[in-house]
Amino acid sequence: HLQLKEKDIELFELISTSGVCTLEQARQLYGGNEWYHYKRIQRLEKAGYLIKRGSHIELTTRSAEVIGETRYRFRHEESKEKHIEIANIALQLKDFEVLSNRDLRQEYGLNRKTHFKGAIVHNNLYYFFYLLDDNPTSQYITRIKTELKTLASSGIVRHSIIFAPTPTAMAKFGVEDCKQDELFVLPYPSGVTLISNHFNHPIDIDAPKTTRPFADYETEEYYITVLTLNNVARRHALSAYYQTPAKKPVLLICLESQKSFFTQQYSLAYIYA
Repeated sequence: HLQLKEKDIELFELISTSGVCTLEQARQLYGGNEWYHYKRIQRLEKAGYLIKRGSHIELTTRSAEVIGETRYRFRHEESKEKHIEIANIALQLKDFEVLSNRDLRQEYGLNRKTHFKGAIVHNNLYYFFYLLDDNPTSQYITRIKTELKTLASSGIVRHSIIFAPTPTAMAKFGVEDCKQDELFVLPYPSGVTLISNHFNHPIDIDAPKTTRPFADYETEEYYITVLTLNNVARRHALSAYYQTPAKKPVLLICLESQKSFFTQQYSLAYIYA
């Protein structure tokens, strides 16, 4: 009889979030020596807890029951590749709860035709996340934007993240707020690290928060806008602010790597990296 270990349960939970993971992802989760994960997965497979197809691992009904879930079934083999990226996001954000698309659909009574891949939970807020292809079609982008606006209007989510694997995908998404309070458009996979750093070590700014849509804080002298996570909802509002006869100056906080871009975009702002 195989005694399940804590790491086995963690693996089941990871696969439950994404539907599938790779042997390499399992190795990252188990740690230990080079072959430990491989032997462990063989034993779990033999005991009826896992199904291994090539380098992909999926849950069985038995392992899904252990963690109180139902087994994930893929309608299309090719959709597995996208789901492996969800496992990657969940692995990198192991300090945070990551909810699956399925969990969220059940919680909010949504149909299957949704485009979000899951949600990262931080400070009791759900950040729904999306994953673009290298070169997404404009129809797909439009569907995501429509979904974000609908989710915002129905009070489900106002904090979202778009992971874009290429500059092309980032540019195609553009700078629209989609009725979100926070909408981070980030490169993938490096954006996952940015999210983790930002959530674990938020920038400490000694100033009162503001309700202005283009800023995060406000002092007597200026507004302070934080764009380290490329919050396009803020950027959208900031562009609108600069189209009015702007009164109070804006101090814009960003990463060193974003400095020249934002300097071009917002020539009137004070940029602080």
